[in-house]
Amino acid sequence: MKFADMQYRFSEFWSEFKKERSGLVGLAILVLSLLVVIFEPVILPWKEANSKWRNIDYWQDNSASAPPAWTNAFTKLKAPVTVRLDEGEKEEAYLDGGIQLVTYTFEYDYGADKAPLDVIFHVTGHGDIPVQVSVERPDGVMLDFAQRFEQGLAGQDIRISLDNDGREAAFSFIKNYESESALERYSGRSLRTGDILFNVAREGMAEEFEPLKGTYKLMVKAML
Repeated sequence: MKFADMQYRFSEFWSEFKKERSGLVGLAILVLSLLVVIFEPVILPWKEANSKWRNIDYWQDNSASAPPAWTNAFTKLKAPVTVRLDEGEKEEAYLDGGIQLVTYTFEYDYGADKAPLDVIFHVTGHGDIPVQVSVERPDGVMLDFAQRFEQGLAGQDIRISLDNDGREAAFSFIKNYESESALERYSGRSLRTGDILFNVAREGMAEEFEPLKGTYKLMVKAML
């Protein structure tokens, strides 16, 4: 078969095929699927998703329902992207009895329109360690979100999630601004910590989010 014949038959086939809308839709889906496979390394939010699909340790620090960062290009209200803060400012002090108090302070510059879904801390310790997590907001308000007393550690990882461990503290915070009737509609379980922590302090803050942009100081204190 000559190339000219093949070209003619393909042209004839395409002329008939494009008359069927269902066929064009199916072809578009096929092309889109092929493009997703080809560009998967670029558009995949988590590069190791395929190899660590069943590894809960890999997924637990990726907030549920968090969209890929590139979706910000198509939305008016920008969501914060995931950042990792490894280098914090370390301060040491000694209390009565020779107890050492170590404080790590991490600065987080928040400038998005939506609240972070979670703030997660990882601490590695040895022995018996009391741990406290606090946050200083840009308005100067200091909030204590979580306290732990870990025993018998031998280098294990301590994981603290503000969304899980800080909800009661968030509920206590809104009590300073909300009316009694409004508080009856909420509890520590019904609030998302991020929606309160990164919200402008005012009456109605539990109902409507207004971002408090600026630098947040995330502090982890441990007694050694």
